[in-house]
Amino acid sequence: MYARFAAANGDPTQPGKPLPDDFLRPYQGQGQIVSEVFGANANYNALQIAVNRRYTRNLQFGAAYTRAKALGIASGQGDTMSSYFPARSYSYGPLSFSRAHVFNLNYIYDLPKAGTLLGPKPARWILDEWQISGMIALSTGAPFTPTFSTTDGQDSTGSSDSPKIVVTCDPRLGSGERTYFRNFNTDCFQRPALNSFGNSTPGLLSQPGINNWDLSISKRISLGSEKRYLRFRTELFNAWNHTQFSSYYTAARFDAAGKQVDANFGAYSAARDPRIMQFSLKLVF
Repeated sequence: MYARFAAANGDPTQPGKPLPDDFLRPYQGQGQIVSEVFGANANYNALQIAVNRRYTRNLQFGAAYTRAKALGIASGQGDTMSSYFPARSYSYGPLSFSRAHVFNLNYIYDLPKAGTLLGPKPARWILDEWQISGMIALSTGAPFTPTFSTTDGQDSTGSSDSPKIVVTCDPRLGSGERTYFRNFNTDCFQRPALNSFGNSTPGLLSQPGINNWDLSISKRISLGSEKRYLRFRTELFNAWNHTQFSSYYTAARFDAAGKQVDANFGAYSAARDPRIMQFSLKLVF
């Protein structure tokens, strides 16, 4: 730990620079030795509820809700196993696929035959045999912890382990405090000092969640027989066409004085698809 900073490890041919890492290893003449320890673990805990209503009175639906947490040696969040710290304290936290809340609803509803109630055939042709179906998906986003880079490339740890970003306060913001360019409190993050490994933990924040509504509207047009008919269908994905952001800029960049200089840090970085519509006409005989 901090071996590159020790005066005894200076390179006599390049004043001010340390010897290459291979010269600092405890076993002379050996390169990097990789050891694997089966000391990691993960666990998943959840409350799962499902409700289904069979088709009756023109309606059927199914709903499912999950309240869950997946914990383990964090993956996909910029954290790796440390050469110096126990994995349980250094990299343990919410896994990248953990979602705190997930809700899904699917439904099919045959609209009342208004044309039959009115009587005239033209009204039945236009108003009868309509069906609405769809799916609603609501979910919280993936956990993450910001990472960072520097403009000067300074080595903070003097070792092969990279430092984590420093967290000084709770970076979460209420919905009323967020803007397009500021979705979490970027002032809570600082550059680690020299001889420091930082202090952040996995899964401090969450990416944007999912709020998606898919909708289908169809009409059955009889061709004089129950066996022959046309089926006209309109399908809308993200039916209400509301913007669904999918990720943030999560990497800070600090200058030599410790100032965060990336203007995009904390802003939205990507969005899911806008409304997509498709139409179909099928002949059944």
